[in-house]
Order: sequence, then C-alpha cells, then structure tokens
Amino acid sequence: MKASIAGMAGPVIWLVGLAALVGLLWHQVSGRGSRQGAGVLILYGTQLIPWMLVTRCTFLYHYFPSSMFCLAALALVLARMKHVDWAKKIAAGLCVVALVLFVLYYPALSGLPIPAWWADALNALPSFGFY
Repeated sequence: MKASIAGMAGPVIWLVGLAALVGLLWHQVSGRGSRQGAGVLILYGTQLIPWMLVTRCTFLYHYFPSSMFCLAALALVLARMKHVDWAKKIAAGLCVVALVLFVLYYPALSGLPIPAWWADALNALPSFGFY
C-alpha cells in the first residue's frame, strides 16, 4: 500500500480550457470575436500575467484562479457552437472524463492509501511528485 498527497489540477478543465482560450484569442485577433470573449481573455490575463513577472519561486496554486477563466472560456466556446447537440455531447463527455479522472486520482489528492500498482499507474508523467 502507498499513500501520498499532491495538489494538482483537473486536466480536462486545464487542457481543454487552454484550447478554448487559444480559440477565443484567435477569434479576437481575426476580428470575429465578441465582448464576452474579450472579457474572459482580459480576466485570464490579469490573473496570470502578474505571476509571470514574479522572479521568486511560484507554485501551482498560483495558477488556480486563472483556471476558473479556462472553465469560462470552455463554457463560452460550447455555448457559441452552431451545432447545439454536439456542444451538449461534448460537454457531457468532458464531465464524464473529468469525473473518471477525479475518481482515479482522488487517492493522490487526499492521501488515501491504495495498492502499489494503482499508485504506480498514477505516475503518468515523470514530473508528478507523488508516491
């Protein structure tokens, strides 16, 4: 049995949310953007850019407020999709994947002891500092 506690983010929100932010930025730059998209990008930038200028050591929790705007960007992109049924299916799929990953990684988030094979499987990236 192994146990560990790690502060980590939801990969679905962060990865898909970052893609949504890039999409919003592309729309803004290409002249097809909206005030809502500009607002999300400005809010994301005001949370993130000051931490980019800090010269001391920063940690993952400094990015957590910015991640809320990744979620807002994702919601905005899904709400503006032309095919509403696709948007609903994508949103439902992302929720399911996020829930599955949360259940799989809950032991690393909470310190719950789990079998060694499960703990080893959770170390998907070399930079993961748990177990």
